[in-house]
Amino acid sequence: VVTVDEYLSMIHGKTAAIIGFAAWAGATLAGADAARADAYRAFGLSLGLGFQIQDDLLGIWGAPEITGKSAADDIRRGKKSFPILRLIERADAADRRTLRALYAEGALAESEVEIVLSLLDHYVIQPIVETEVQRRHDEAQRLLDSLAIEPAQRASLEGYVAELAQRSA
Repeated sequence: VVTVDEYLSMIHGKTAAIIGFAAWAGATLAGADAARADAYRAFGLSLGLGFQIQDDLLGIWGAPEITGKSAADDIRRGKKSFPILRLIERADAADRRTLRALYAEGALAESEVEIVLSLLDHYVIQPIVETEVQRRHDEAQRLLDSLAIEPAQRASLEGYVAELAQRSA
């Protein structure tokens, strides 16, 4: 079973790395020195982690008419996303056994999806995930605040952070 820390490490090396590289590359092409470019990379990494965790949240609780996917689609597909890993971490021993059994087969039947959704509600996982998304975006904003940036560029990047923090699709 993948742990939350292992999952975060994995998305750090994928989604976050892509956004971190884009921020670093943009800064480098704009003439930033190595330290400044690395600060932009750190900003991008935080933003990327928040983006992926938000994507995981939407994969379970997102509105189908907005996301274009069925609600709980990630559960149905047996995806062990951030919310599911947090659930496994918080669940009691009996519920962890249930979750491991359900996820052992891969795709889940509708009755099994309902069990997982019920457990997510019981352990109040959605607010935990929302808090983590906000924490990552707040961190990205703090990193952005630490950079001396022209007002127009700052406004553009702050808009991007806000858009990603509040996205619903």
